[in-house]
Amino acid sequence: MLRDMFKKTYTKIDMKYRAGEKESARTAEEDAPVIPAGLWKKCNKCGKQKTVTVTRKKTEAGTYAFGISMTEDTKEGIIGTLKYSILEVRYQIKSTFLSLKYLITGRFKLNDLSGPVGIVNMIGNTYEQSIVYGIKTVVLSLLNFAIMLSANLGVMNLLPLPALDGGRLVFIILEMIRRKKVSPEKEGMVHFAGLVLLMALMVIVMANDIKNIFFI
Repeated sequence: MLRDMFKKTYTKIDMKYRAGEKESARTAEEDAPVIPAGLWKKCNKCGKQKTVTVTRKKTEAGTYAFGISMTEDTKEGIIGTLKYSILEVRYQIKSTFLSLKYLITGRFKLNDLSGPVGIVNMIGNTYEQSIVYGIKTVVLSLLNFAIMLSANLGVMNLLPLPALDGGRLVFIILEMIRRKKVSPEKEGMVHFAGLVLLMALMVIVMANDIKNIFFI
């Protein structure tokens, strides 16, 4: 897809960027790859379009590369840190809902799910990829991973499913509407059935993690 993009010495790209959201880049001919969120930590023209000129650069391997990279960190004060912390949490929560949408619509498959085994493996991979840049990068990478996990667990726990807090909220709302308490025995049976299904799903996901790590 990038082949046509490299035919010219430079390519003009219209970039829309918003702090804390995925920025998108496109050429006049076709869509370019999505630029990951967080490339611009500080932006004074959020939500507006900006045209930039990108020049191809020949690498040591003799190929031409083109892209954007960060050369240094931007120091922020307490207010800026709180702002970007909130934006990061919001982004992770939105990503979790988007992942659920893709899972329901079939864009994501069961093989794309990860359980405790897969999470531990991802933590190990994150450490190995970050340690070459120093302990500071390792700490920041693991903290970012912890934010992602917290957002995922928070959203999943509030889903209106039996055995989860979201399922309990459904019964509370029903009691408020009916103005009558639901039988504890019936509610317990519903939660127990949901727990059995969740445990079965956990076993399937764990087996899938083991297969992906050790046999693929």
